[in-house]
Amino acid sequence: MSDKQGSRRSFLATGAMISALTAAYGFFFKNVFRFVFPERKAKNVRPMFVAYAPRLPVGSSVQFYTPKGASVILTNTGQLQKGTNHGFIAFSSRCPHLGCNVHYAPKEERFVCPCHQGVFDQKGVAISGPPAQAGQRLSEFSVVKEGESVYVLVEVA
Repeated sequence: MSDKQGSRRSFLATGAMISALTAAYGFFFKNVFRFVFPERKAKNVRPMFVAYAPRLPVGSSVQFYTPKGASVILTNTGQLQKGTNHGFIAFSSRCPHLGCNVHYAPKEERFVCPCHQGVFDQKGVAISGPPAQAGQRLSEFSVVKEGESVYVLVEVA
């Protein structure tokens, strides 16, 4: 075997090895990138009819479940909400501390969790109890009022 043929073999072997390593590293780093920066899918959000405004007087609430099973509480505060023409607010009815059901206390104008006396203001921010110490808040849902109908924007499958 000549020297020329040997160098050609080593050149081809080295080229094949470099190609294989480049492909392997590319595959590895592509997956690392996908893990660190996952693809964000657009949420499929639709309005869900919840109540007729006249049947939900000021200070009252109604609890309902979204198509994905989330428990939500819709409340008529009677106070115009920022950027809207109505006084309705909707939050998750599950306390972020331990998942207990919160309810609206109309006299105090606050949401209360009976498990550990967690209290949330009308913006869903915890103001006392363990949720406040942890800096937690209730998940908020957008509310739309069309005529007398009140809709909450919920995520669907």
